[in-house]
Amino acid sequence: YQLSANMSMETIVDHLLKGIGETIKFTIPEGYTLEKIAQVFVKENIMTEEVFWNIVENADFASYPFLADLPKDRHRLEGYLFPDTYLIAKGSEPEAVIKAMLDRFVQVYEGLPNNESGLSMKDTIILASLIEAEARSDEDRPLIASVYLNRMAQNMRLQCDATIIYAMPEHKERLFYSDYEYDSPYNTYLHEGLP
Repeated sequence: YQLSANMSMETIVDHLLKGIGETIKFTIPEGYTLEKIAQVFVKENIMTEEVFWNIVENADFASYPFLADLPKDRHRLEGYLFPDTYLIAKGSEPEAVIKAMLDRFVQVYEGLPNNESGLSMKDTIILASLIEAEARSDEDRPLIASVYLNRMAQNMRLQCDATIIYAMPEHKERLFYSDYEYDSPYNTYLHEGLP
């Protein structure tokens, strides 16, 4: 709470009863990678990059069963920190902020229509991330999803540019022919299936 000596006792009590404490509002746009999310947290003085990556790689997320089988590495929470605008108390514990984003993910995911694609939750999130990275408008998303689902059904390579861009150490707006040979398990031009 931010209180001052100029405030009357009544005003101070009113602030305490109404829960008007100092807050921080931050927004994570759709399509942000963990690297970009970390940058938002640093910019908003919510946590340092070191603290963020330590949580991503090491925190106990036992209450989120969908994270149980994921390796504890830098990509562990990719796609699970829900893009939204959040209002948190100033000085919130960094792990509590991450858990609030995971809680929002669960809330939205459970509100979606039944998944009729046959994909697991993890594969659905990966596919959704690819579609988000490729789509230029809302109208593009169903078309892109259809293309990828058809390619998967025919055991074709997805050939998604976004997977190469994600794998490269520096972000590129435009890929060159040589980039399509970039050696990475994320490169869907070289490897079949979802990365």
